[in-house]
Amino acid sequence: MNTTVGLINTGSRKKKPEVSIRNRLKRQRYSDTDPNLRRFQRPCNHNTNSLKCSLVKISDIKNARKKFYEESAKSDLKVKKGW
Repeated sequence: MNTTVGLINTGSRKKKPEVSIRNRLKRQRYSDTDPNLRRFQRPCNHNTNSLKCSLVKISDIKNARKKFYEESAKSDLKVKKGW
């Protein structure tokens, strides 16, 4: 009785997590809907001593939104230093 036993690579036994509709909707809810600010309109044009809204550049707004929406899951949102 000469039998040989070979090694079989069955791979990982862990199930790969499926992206459910609920999780996909959560990611959409907490992600930036307009990252390039194509539909952005300034809400105000103050130009007083206390408020200078007209001097804020679109690039500044874009950078702030990029930092804010860095993580698209609510559980991953953390308080960033420097805010």
